[in-house]
Amino acid sequence: MENNQYNTSYDVLETEIFEKPIDYVKLTESDFFGLEFSKEPIDIPSGKYLTDVIKPNFYNDKVSNTVVISSSVGQGKSTFAIQVAKNYILPKFPRPDAPVYTVIFAVPYKSLINQYISLIQKEINHIKIPDYNNLVEIPYKERGINSEKASSPNNINYGKRSRIHVMTINCLLGNPGDDAMEQSSIKSKYLEGIIDYAKDKGRKIILIFDEIHAGIQNFKQELIFNLWKFKTSGVLHKSFILSATFNEASKTVINYLAELTDKKLHIYESVRTQQTEKLSNLHLFLTRKRNYKFESDEYVEFFKKIIKEHQHLNILSYSKDNAIKIVQLFLNNDELKSLIQDKKWKINLSISEDNFESLDKNNFENIEFEGKFLKDYCNIGTMFSTGISIEHEDSAYVIILPNSFPSSKNFNNNNLGIFSNGTIPIIQSLARAREKADIYVIMPTPTQLIIPDINDPYNSYIHKLPNIPILEELKETNIEKDLDYYSEYSQIGLGEQEAIIRVKYGLIYADVKKEIDLVLEKTDTGEREYLPSLRYPSKDEFMLKWGEKFLYSKYAIFGKDLSAYMIWAAFNNQFVNCRLKSIISKPTEEVVIEDGHLHDYLYNLFMDIYNSEEHQNKFEICDYILYKDFERNIFSNTISWANNYTQIYKSNKPFQQHIIAFFQKAIKGNKRLHDNYFQKDQSGHVIDIPFKGEDYLLCCMANALIYSNEQLTNNARENNLIETYLNLYKLYQMLLEKIVFIKENNGKKYIYSNFNSFSENPFSDFETDFIIRTIVNIMKDESYKVFRKFDSLNPDNKNDALVKIYKELKKTFFIKTGKSHIDKPIPNTDQTENINIEYIEIIELPKKRTGIDLLYKYEYVRQENYDDLVLLNECDIIGQEFDMYIQSTQPLEDYMPVSTITLEGREYKNEIRTIE
Repeated sequence: MENNQYNTSYDVLETEIFEKPIDYVKLTESDFFGLEFSKEPIDIPSGKYLTDVIKPNFYNDKVSNTVVISSSVGQGKSTFAIQVAKNYILPKFPRPDAPVYTVIFAVPYKSLINQYISLIQKEINHIKIPDYNNLVEIPYKERGINSEKASSPNNINYGKRSRIHVMTINCLLGNPGDDAMEQSSIKSKYLEGIIDYAKDKGRKIILIFDEIHAGIQNFKQELIFNLWKFKTSGVLHKSFILSATFNEASKTVINYLAELTDKKLHIYESVRTQQTEKLSNLHLFLTRKRNYKFESDEYVEFFKKIIKEHQHLNILSYSKDNAIKIVQLFLNNDELKSLIQDKKWKINLSISEDNFESLDKNNFENIEFEGKFLKDYCNIGTMFSTGISIEHEDSAYVIILPNSFPSSKNFNNNNLGIFSNGTIPIIQSLARAREKADIYVIMPTPTQLIIPDINDPYNSYIHKLPNIPILEELKETNIEKDLDYYSEYSQIGLGEQEAIIRVKYGLIYADVKKEIDLVLEKTDTGEREYLPSLRYPSKDEFMLKWGEKFLYSKYAIFGKDLSAYMIWAAFNNQFVNCRLKSIISKPTEEVVIEDGHLHDYLYNLFMDIYNSEEHQNKFEICDYILYKDFERNIFSNTISWANNYTQIYKSNKPFQQHIIAFFQKAIKGNKRLHDNYFQKDQSGHVIDIPFKGEDYLLCCMANALIYSNEQLTNNARENNLIETYLNLYKLYQMLLEKIVFIKENNGKKYIYSNFNSFSENPFSDFETDFIIRTIVNIMKDESYKVFRKFDSLNPDNKNDALVKIYKELKKTFFIKTGKSHIDKPIPNTDQTENINIEYIEIIELPKKRTGIDLLYKYEYVRQENYDDLVLLNECDIIGQEFDMYIQSTQPLEDYMPVSTITLEGREYKNEIRTIE
């Protein structure tokens, strides 16, 4: 264990790593019904490669089939692919009647094209390969005028005869992108020329797809027909598909491609094992704040240390903005700049060329700007997460994971950059280190842990984490208390992906099955003749478009929480080329908060975290997610507050009440709550006022009422809370009918001062049970527990329970405006009883989402956070973000249901009775 004032490093013991077999998606015969299937397991010994173990028995010009290579990263797939091409272009023992072959390489990214061309030309001398990025069209008749250009392979009329072509997968399928209707004419002519030339000359074509997982978005129904041109022309002989990280959508693509080669499929698959002689050291750098402030001492010291200890450095960032900030840090920090100069490193800003125009290169002295990885440079950027090899020994390789929130519903990835597609990009990125290196992954501390088995959470790695000081806070994850809530973090095996997606598709399909059947019926009977085609997407289409997105937007194991995945995978030894060695984190800071200045501290912390250009989109996230993230940031430090400055933990309920109050003030615009909590003393200082339990209940009722059935999720915690607070609203209406009266002589509303003033229970037995059951369920709400209400409630003693519930709820629903007494008749006598009453006004529920919502995640609409005509920069602590009025064009009725409920077969309406 090493300590300094900036970072603490914990060396992970071998006994703290759980030896779990490396999980990967296996390709089985059941995935490929309708194909002639064969599979050959391959064993690649340590230090060997694909070319060493796969014999050239498939170089058979008599058999047309699709060959899939599924093997670990670092086992030479690119080299193998080039050898395949070489064997078809330059066979060792050619038959006189063997066809001439053209080989087309299809890769997912433009940045890989030149790399492949360079490797091929080293292996096959004098081969001319068109440069896909610089295609031109010079008609044959003009070759005398432009002879040099006309004879260049980049001229599509000349290059079509080339024996090898390298292009992107989207080019091969004719994908024009999202903004165009069809592919550019020069690319279309280029592809058509290759096919037509092969047909005219009797050539056969070999297709080689590398890293197919990264190109599956191109295999849309309308684009697949472009691949069929290779079949209808009779030129396609074989397809090769290579990847280390197949997924469920890849299987659909394999089916599509194998159909083009006589429905024949052969798979080579290797078990994923670690390459022990080249195993890199994995270090997880956990930051306790969501924003990466690279100029802070925490990161400066980190970079100083790894620069001093290594002879090479590459930094892969999830976003171009962070890559640019790190380059600027290396240029502007004198210590780091001096260290880099001593190493004689040349820095390459490896981001997309499309972003270069917006940069003032005068601010980046001696920096290279290449949209690709440069072998002998210090590469900092986004362009080398796949397809390249970092082969330097004594190298440091830093990967920066997104600091954004985990993806929420509707498959919104919240700007996760190059890691938007779940965990596969992480596996691929780690694998770039091909020689033994130190790999550092910078990432936020996860919000939860992935549970290996929801029925036995202590079965494996989790029980080892509490022994690691840096991860000590993660053991407080409530996994034992509320497993269902954390079900999205449970570890679902990779082999279950297909079943999960199939069930999801089935549920969506079932929701409209009646309508689908009706359309099919009308189509069969001819009733829809001449009408536009109407066909519900198949499961395979759903798989391609939404399958993977559904998985990584729902489950941490597939990428919903990348930090949680890294912890799980590292401690379960899931990476082929590296093994966990250490955890690095900044020590917790001790924060002393003076009495009366708690909200000042919370304000400064809030602004420090979220009031930055990088995090301005955090205001587009619902209360619950933002609140939990802010709470995690608060308790990343050691807090001492008032009360003799004793240390404060999450379990400190008064402290939590203040956090809720601050959050209400910071991001909400409810006039009544603002007036209650945003009070100032004579000096103008904002007074620390804790949130009240009764206001929390009103907020919960309002937010439960707004909840739309269209937003239903599978989260049992959310559904239970919504149902509970809808029941509280029913109870609210019941109380208005049963206990609120109007005094005849002055028309004022009043209630009895205590429940025992009723001569008999005004509620039926069913209503009594409903009231007590509702409150008992509210007591289970973790957020409501901080208000310590009903702690002594005994639900079995119904009268005593009603007394306590009445006392609390009358403070929740009513404002006391005065007190008096009345003469109440005693039943069955001529006598009266003088009892105390309280005049009241009924408190209006918060409109829209103007009250803090800690119940559920929802699709954020900023206007819903504020009352009509509330001046935001007066009502909002972070008011500088806003300078306008928000005026709702929708009446409250559009947000609230009709206030009539049915209970025990009887309707209750929001009305007041007059007592006679």
